[in-house]
Amino acid sequence: MVREDRLINEVMQQVRERIIKIEQLEPIDNRSYYSNFYGNTFSLRILDLDDKIHKLFQFKSSLYDSFVQGIITAGDFKDLQGLYENEISILEAKRLSLIPTLQDQTEVVSDDFSWKEVFLQYSSMTKLDRRAVAKMIQGIRVISKEEIVVDFVYQHEYEMATHYTEWGCEHG
Repeated sequence: MVREDRLINEVMQQVRERIIKIEQLEPIDNRSYYSNFYGNTFSLRILDLDDKIHKLFQFKSSLYDSFVQGIITAGDFKDLQGLYENEISILEAKRLSLIPTLQDQTEVVSDDFSWKEVFLQYSSMTKLDRRAVAKMIQGIRVISKEEIVVDFVYQHEYEMATHYTEWGCEHG
């Protein structure tokens, strides 16, 4: 069993660490950077699909030559042609599904950064209070006497921001 004071101290320490990390993200709170990050990520996926589609069209167009030269049979020609057409249509559907996702992601980026404010308003906090816990913490799990895990709200947003920060450092 974990003592209450140890639990409170550990939670407070993890809250402070999270707030410090969020404060370090503060200078990157430029929506155009996030928009570029999401745009580049989805644009690269779309370009990759375009490249695969182009290659499949090339393979499909070379089938006739292979058939005429006697390299493949008429049955193989029809089977491979159907296979390539099917694969092309699957990739084109994936590509088309990414376009709205790209638009949605860039719109979401420009919508809301208020999740950071939830944490930053408690940056000078010296003692946990009920309101702070309710706003910042989704759950607390006691794994053992030595391990306490704090699950924070806005985890996905935090991970995306830190991922972007790492990406920005590598590409910026």
